[in-house]
Amino acid sequence: MHASLRACLYSYNLMIMHGPSASRHRLPRYAFAARRDRRRAAQALGAGREVARVAAAERVAPVELERLMREEGFQALVRHYKELAGLPREERLARLMT
Repeated sequence: MHASLRACLYSYNLMIMHGPSASRHRLPRYAFAARRDRRRAAQALGAGREVARVAAAERVAPVELERLMREEGFQALVRHYKELAGLPREERLARLMT
């Protein structure tokens, strides 16, 4: 068998065995990929719920939620929901109407 044909067949076999995306760099998948998931977790944390309970409700490991909590943007979102939770009910409703 010719050497170049052997190399070509070797590459083809690798592709078949490992799939076409095996050689590509894959981006990490986050437990909170959807914006609505992050928002829901931030609302729960802002309302004073425990990390373990929020993680259980979101069906993720607590370490995943703790990783998200280290992000500056998420911290700001939690602060926002804490402030909202601290407002009187009438003021929260008034904000919804504006």
